Amino acid sequence: MLAFWCTAVAYFASNVTDWTLTPAESRALNSECNIAGFFDDHDTWHLLSAYGLFFTLMFLLSLDDDLALVPRCQIAVF
Repeated sequence: MLAFWCTAVAYFASNVTDWTLTPAESRALNSECNIAGFFDDHDTWHLLSAYGLFFTLMFLLSLDDDLALVPRCQIAVF
């Protein structure tokens, strides 16, 4: 999870788009396609952050797996 998030942040910080420029000027900021000759840095950021979100959700869902067989009245909350 952390590996995906750290890599995604690195790609996010590469600044391959700029909303303040015209589309033609912003297009000049695009980088070369680095994955399979199709995905550029911005696409790679989308993919890595999606995997980061997925694994974060899986981590959060598994935090209380050990409480599955404990009766609710015996679970101490706060």
